[in-house]
Amino acid sequence: GTPVTLENNTFSNDSIASYTWYLGDGNTAETEDVTHLYATSGQYDISLVVTDIYGCVDSLNRPGYMNIIPDSVPEAPPIHFVSVLSDTEVEVHFSPYENKMKDFDRYRVYRTDENGTTLIYESTILIDTFFIDKGINTLGNSYCYAIEVVNYCGSVSDIQAYAQHCTIELATVGDTSQNHLYWNPYQGWEVESYQIYRVESYDMATAKLIGQVPATVTDFTDTDMYCRLEQTYRVEALSEDGNTYSRSDTSLNRPFKALPEEIFH
Repeated sequence: GTPVTLENNTFSNDSIASYTWYLGDGNTAETEDVTHLYATSGQYDISLVVTDIYGCVDSLNRPGYMNIIPDSVPEAPPIHFVSVLSDTEVEVHFSPYENKMKDFDRYRVYRTDENGTTLIYESTILIDTFFIDKGINTLGNSYCYAIEVVNYCGSVSDIQAYAQHCTIELATVGDTSQNHLYWNPYQGWEVESYQIYRVESYDMATAKLIGQVPATVTDFTDTDMYCRLEQTYRVEALSEDGNTYSRSDTSLNRPFKALPEEIFH
């Protein structure tokens, strides 16, 4: 561990004859300032007793003043989900860092794409567990995210030890009187199923559910068409616990219209 230093700020009109520090772990010191190395982590009561040359005594007590935190590798909080918000935005939700010693310094959010892994956000606020990644291109790209925690001692969680979460990127192909949909599987938690929607925008208030497939299937064919009209789609992954979702970007296409058959008499 690292020694801690306690500085004496006593003011007296008369000269001080002695200082006595009670360090909370059974040790004492009789110097004006004291540097001490605690053997174990925990909270310690600190007291200082000062005596002047005339025998007058004063004391200061601070219960739980010294909080010694073990220098251990913190565990990164789990990500709840990542989800596409628009053509240029992804939302990232994760749990607050939990530790009895309260040794939190900051979060770091990393994004991985075809160009590699980049640190995109830092926060020193413990409850700041929602982040929107802006200025990206969700059309044609899937983005993966990971959370890192740094504690007071500068120790950093192992980013490789925790599952990163990756967005769903949807693509469509027009065909004769139908549209084919393809997407990459959501990565981060076990998917129960995928729901397929026709949408007008990223606002799901007007979305129309047109199909559902199990987690092992990442394609769908929309055959419910009567005209050669453009259709916009969005896919939603549902977690096995039923409480979490992740939504894809949107994708637009139109079917080909079958040519009428020529009939000769």
